[in-house]
Amino acid sequence: MFERKERFGPEKKILLVVALAILIASVSTFAILYWMMNAALQEDIRSRAQVVNAYSEDNINVYSFTHINGPEDGRRDTYAEVRAMLENIRQIANVRYLYTAKLDASGRPVYLVDGLPPDSPDFRHPGDFIEEDIVPMLKKCLSGKSIESDGVLNTEWGAIYLTCRPVYANGEERPLGAVVMEFNADAVYANNMRSMLYSGILCLLLVGACIVSTMFWLRRLAAPFYKKLAYTDMLTGLGNRTAFELRLRELEKETGRRNFIMVIYDLNEMKKVNDTYGHAVGDAYLQRMGSLLLRESPVDRGWAYRIGGDEFVVIFADEDEASLRDELERFQKTCATSEVGGQPVTFAYGLAAYAREIDGPSLHNTLSRADARMYARKKAERGGA
Repeated sequence: MFERKERFGPEKKILLVVALAILIASVSTFAILYWMMNAALQEDIRSRAQVVNAYSEDNINVYSFTHINGPEDGRRDTYAEVRAMLENIRQIANVRYLYTAKLDASGRPVYLVDGLPPDSPDFRHPGDFIEEDIVPMLKKCLSGKSIESDGVLNTEWGAIYLTCRPVYANGEERPLGAVVMEFNADAVYANNMRSMLYSGILCLLLVGACIVSTMFWLRRLAAPFYKKLAYTDMLTGLGNRTAFELRLRELEKETGRRNFIMVIYDLNEMKKVNDTYGHAVGDAYLQRMGSLLLRESPVDRGWAYRIGGDEFVVIFADEDEASLRDELERFQKTCATSEVGGQPVTFAYGLAAYAREIDGPSLHNTLSRADARMYARKKAERGGA
């Protein structure tokens, strides 16, 4: 009574495994597709950035990084030259933002030349501070490291892919500044968000559908299997004691409308067979009796059970008692011609018909009377011993 009950039964464990398997498969599929899409997009941006960088490195005026420092330098010819080049490249390469940057005297990244039109609301003047979202990346770039953002950057001015290339003067070890490109990734980011949402919904729907389907088939297939397993004697294939008791409860509701006869069988020489030939032959002896009860007349017309050891019971409904007795005598002789290990299948049996005035509402009382008659018969066959 103090045994700990299992929290998850076999069916719940199967459902859990199915749900997890589908979830893992869905998430893995989405992750692979997401990675492949991002990889392809980044490769496209990388190739475009390489072209822009190569052109910029060949054509940009490196002195603009030293001659341009603040808004007042926006009137310089150098500034106009670089801005025109950047705007031209930005339009041709379909870059969202293209600008040059460097570190100011305090070591903070600032804009130098912006490739946007001067009337653009996002236009930045020389000396304006770089937005904090990308300052860490630009500092790395301005220290001499080429930078590519690892996926989409969700900044306050939108989703972008950022690349940054340091620019050097001839013979200089430290960069003068950097050329920064920000590719528009709003559509990509939105698509990724939609993909994640739709994938999540689809994943939940798949998990739900598979759980419902699994529950249906488990109940359709597993429940009958478990029921048979619970109510079948595995050695003989007959119903077991539990199935017998359940059958009695069902039949007791019909005792006023139907006639029932209980026949109990007890195998002879069971102990001798086990002791002489071993329990394997003893099991075969029990199996043979079970087989006879399932296929031979008249017992094949009833409900047959092995209720323990070498005892069997068959319940008959609506049979004529006198005719049944004659048939059982013939059945007993038929069984005696069947041998296991040289031992004929013999038994004693007792028969009792249900009688309400004697048994009351219980078929167990009928079984007890049949059992008493079986032992009386067995005793008589032994010569009263």
